[in-house]
Amino acid sequence: MPERLRDIAANLLSSSRIEQKAVTDDDLRALGGTDASILVDHLGRIARDRPTEMSRAVGGIQRITNIVPAAVNNAEKALKALPVADIRPPVILLFSGKPATQFAAVLSDWSSRTSDHP
Repeated sequence: MPERLRDIAANLLSSSRIEQKAVTDDDLRALGGTDASILVDHLGRIARDRPTEMSRAVGGIQRITNIVPAAVNNAEKALKALPVADIRPPVILLFSGKPATQFAAVLSDWSSRTSDHP
C-alpha cells in the first residue's frame, strides 16, 4: 500500500480522536475510487485480524464510503468478512442512520450468521 494511504490508515485507526480528525473529508475526497477501495480493503483486513481495532476500522470504512461512494462494494465485502463472534455492540452501534441503510445487506448477513439460541 502506498505510503500516503498508510498515513491515512494509521490516523483513522489511531486511538486518538485528534489523529482520527486529522484526516479531513477533503483528504478522503482526494483519494478517488481506486485509492479509497485499497484503503477500505486494508481497514477491512485490520478489522478482521485485530478485533481490538475493529470499531475504529469500521468507523474509518464508514467515513470513506460516505465521501467516496465508489468504495461501497469493497466495504460490503470487507464487512461481510468479519467474524461475527468478534463483532461487539459498539461496532453495531456505528450502523445508525445512513450507514444502516447503506449497509443493510451487511447487517442482514451478520444477523443470519448469529444465533438467538444459547
